[in-house]
Amino acid sequence: MNKKSKTASEKLQDELEPIKDFLEEAEKEKKELEESYKESVRQTEERKEKARRTGPLDSFSDDLQNSIKEKRKNK
Repeated sequence: MNKKSKTASEKLQDELEPIKDFLEEAEKEKKELEESYKESVRQTEERKEKARRTGPLDSFSDDLQNSIKEKRKNK
């Protein structure tokens, strides 16, 4: 068997492959994180806008909201 030894350039390329793969994966993860962050900001803004439109009592039932309003009127 005649095994050809690798050139210096081939050896360097072999060493760089894992770095290239790591960089590609890091870039993919960075992009995913950026997209996730943008979605999170969008959802937060959506919730804030809804709270501005509906007010803080949105989580109460309609009956309870009406009861609170009547008590405030009677004060």
